[in-house]
Amino acid sequence: MLEVGLVALSFEPDGKINETGNETINFIDNGTNMLCTLRNNGGLGLTCKSLESDQVISLRTKDKGATKRVKFSPNKKLVMFHRQSFSVDIVIVNTTNAMGSVEFSVNSKYQEPLIAVEWLNDSQLLLVSKKFMELVTINEAKQTYKLQKSAVVASSWCIFYAKCNICILGDNRTIQPVVINQGQFHMMKKFEIDFAGPNENIPENDVLVTTLYGKLYVMVFKCNSSNGLTDLVLYELATDDKSASTLKHTLTLGFEMNGIGINIIDNLVIVHHQPSRKSKIFDINLSTGDVHDAIVTTSITASDGCTPAPALYSRMWKIFQPYAIADSMMGVMYKLIIQYDKAENCIEDKFVLIHFLMNRSNQTSLTISTLLGCVKKRELSLRKLGKLFALIAEVSSAPDKANETSNAKKVINVVYTSPLTTYFSQQTKLISGFFIPLKDDLSEDSKYVGDIMLQYLNALHKAETVVDDYFLELLVQTLADAGELTTLHQLVTYRVISDLKPLASLLLGYEARCKQLFQSGVDILCRQKGITEIIEVLLSKGLVIDAVRFLDSPSGNINYSHAKLIEAANRKNRFVQYAVVSHLASKKGKSAEITSFTEDEIKGAEREVALNILYD
Repeated sequence: MLEVGLVALSFEPDGKINETGNETINFIDNGTNMLCTLRNNGGLGLTCKSLESDQVISLRTKDKGATKRVKFSPNKKLVMFHRQSFSVDIVIVNTTNAMGSVEFSVNSKYQEPLIAVEWLNDSQLLLVSKKFMELVTINEAKQTYKLQKSAVVASSWCIFYAKCNICILGDNRTIQPVVINQGQFHMMKKFEIDFAGPNENIPENDVLVTTLYGKLYVMVFKCNSSNGLTDLVLYELATDDKSASTLKHTLTLGFEMNGIGINIIDNLVIVHHQPSRKSKIFDINLSTGDVHDAIVTTSITASDGCTPAPALYSRMWKIFQPYAIADSMMGVMYKLIIQYDKAENCIEDKFVLIHFLMNRSNQTSLTISTLLGCVKKRELSLRKLGKLFALIAEVSSAPDKANETSNAKKVINVVYTSPLTTYFSQQTKLISGFFIPLKDDLSEDSKYVGDIMLQYLNALHKAETVVDDYFLELLVQTLADAGELTTLHQLVTYRVISDLKPLASLLLGYEARCKQLFQSGVDILCRQKGITEIIEVLLSKGLVIDAVRFLDSPSGNINYSHAKLIEAANRKNRFVQYAVVSHLASKKGKSAEITSFTEDEIKGAEREVALNILYD
């Protein structure tokens, strides 16, 4: 289910280039997801590549000593080299001439050793030391900088999460989140990591910051006191500076601490364990509890035809977010790919399987086809189908409820759109890809298909979601085919099914099988002010007098062709002809048209009108 090798890029491995002692060092720029190969501290050049594009950036700078960090601005026009303890060097990238790059320095005001340097945007740098944070604005044109803001902090290390412009400062067991927003430092409430063991300090390498399902988490490795194995605990960060961050989830890894790496892809936490050569996939949205077991335990495989073959679970692997795995010895970076089409072979519980696929991005067709296959094999009960439909209806009817609250009160704003809102919100793909093929399958029991549709209808009503008109037509046809006419009549009578003119036409067509449905169809047309359609239906059935009565509908004057009414009446006996003509004449205020009828015919027509019972 996990694969590497299909997408890869090569780079120069870490180490000496030749006998002169020139070295090659590779850096990962998490902000731009680029791999930066630095030769001889920049004196022999810097080459930057990315798995996301074919763009290659090359430049050369002065050799000013050992380099600790290399990071590009978001627009990739500036690159920062952290060489000295109290300063960084900014190089203006010249894409036309790698030798012509311009360089200038940015110094820390407080002359404290920098533990982190990050780009906030194309022109702002964040300098972090153990005692201070500094916000610096870069003027590229003038090759100058200006200190905009500073703050006093206490930290041993710093992790920056660029998506939310948030710094996680760690000191002993204390975590201090700091959000940088509109040139201001927002100090969030501190919180402590509860360790069961004797450790007093949280190592930076044991901490990861990520977003899962629109919420921001600090993830920390923790030793489980009961079995001595490792868990991954997730602290949800508060979105405002008045609330405290809390422990929300615990992922049971079942691994020893050594040789663990993590990728976060598509809201999945993928934990790799080098000694056991296993990877565990966690989805915190598949269960309501706080403690989660892996949904899948698998091993990474190499793509077919990948040359040279990757050294899987190598000790030389370095893992970077969100999906990069670099082999520093072979000099290859791979993109970790999740093969969702193989999930069916890894997840036995079909309800969990469909829920898992529903949570994934860009997996619409696979989700619906898998759901259809499970239903045809009777691998999902109606109860579980109802739960799945409820998930779809609830999320699609109220997308991003967590983000609907006032953003003005938030310091952290995480934008997240559920895949459910993307491909299920309009119901059309589920109808065309699931319900229509299911209904058209002649081997399927119509009653079973109707029951499934009723589960979906129920879920939509509970979520107060407007039901697609075409789905209602499918439902009516399916229930009628299954002989569930009583159920259909109840749905219409109690307005579970919306009043629609096309639906009324369907119901009128079932008169021979259920007269109540014919009446329901007429009632719907009345409520929809479809009097003209009612008159047409009644005339087609030869109920001329009943059709004439609808000319006096409370909905207002009906502009219907009198000639058609008279033509229909002429195909009946003289009593009906008189009743129609006299009624039309009275509406026009004329009486000439009725002089040709005898007195006996007039009396007979009056009796016909008085005794006529609609639909009898």
